[in-house]
Order: sequence, then C-alpha cells, then structure tokens
Amino acid sequence: MEEPNLESLINQAKTATKTPIQSVQPVTVNEVNKTNVEEESQIAFYLPKTLYKKVKLLALEQGVTIKTILNQSIEKYIKDIS
Repeated sequence: MEEPNLESLINQAKTATKTPIQSVQPVTVNEVNKTNVEEESQIAFYLPKTLYKKVKLLALEQGVTIKTILNQSIEKYIKDIS
C-alpha cells in the first residue's frame, strides 16, 4: 500500500475547512448606550441594612436600578437645599 503524501493531505484539509474567524472588540459604555452619557465617578459608602433593603425593594417594584434611585434622590436633595 502506498504511503499518503502528508503535505498534500495538510493542504487539502486547509482548503476544505473554512472556519469563520470571530473578532472580539471591547465595547465602551458610550457605544452600548448612544445617548448623552455623562462621565461617572465610582464611590463607595455604607448604608444601614434596613435602608438598603428598602431601596432594593423599591428598585425592584419600580423596575429601575438602585443607582437610578440614588442619583434621583441626590439630585432632589441638592435641588431642595439650593
């Protein structure tokens, strides 16, 4: 029996298999949400557990994020004292 030509088999496999190549590109916040996104700063602070549970429950009921509730609350507080 004749030994197969390995180079020919390799070339045949390369041409027969056309696997699509995926390109992964990082996505920034501005690309995900094309609206006017303000630059943000990350902060960390402690809340009493009972207050956190109330805010979390309210966010769930309203269908918004805790971040949205906190941002709106801070903006209202600033408006009220100005």
